[in-house]
Amino acid sequence: MAPVSGSLPPGPLPFYYVMVVWGEKYVDMLLEIALPCLLAPGNLPGLPNLRESQFLIMTTSQDRARIAASPVFRSLEDFIEPVFVDSPWIEQDIPYHFKAARGHQEAAKWAASDRAYCVFLAPDFLFSDGALRCLVDT
Repeated sequence: MAPVSGSLPPGPLPFYYVMVVWGEKYVDMLLEIALPCLLAPGNLPGLPNLRESQFLIMTTSQDRARIAASPVFRSLEDFIEPVFVDSPWIEQDIPYHFKAARGHQEAAKWAASDRAYCVFLAPDFLFSDGALRCLVDT
């Protein structure tokens, strides 16, 4: 895929927030730590470009059901469109870092085709309130 070049499109820039997550321990961290931090008033809820943006989640079908049923995920849906991306490679017998790298690669292709920017996240990231604002303030 060719790199995106040229001037920026008018209006708010679309961001694709990317989360590659699987397994009980990491799904727990996503639901109990990462998403609550991302939902702080100065993070996702305070951004002006959420209509153009998406929250991409790459996971297993079992973990997808658990994530989708959680109250914090329903709160996320109030602010940004979450999109579960079919991720069969996660269940393959390959090293875990290759699974995450494949998810990031797939998301980057998707974002490039939509002229969006990727924000790669992880379930064990912590964000202070207002940390994401710098993405649109520059």
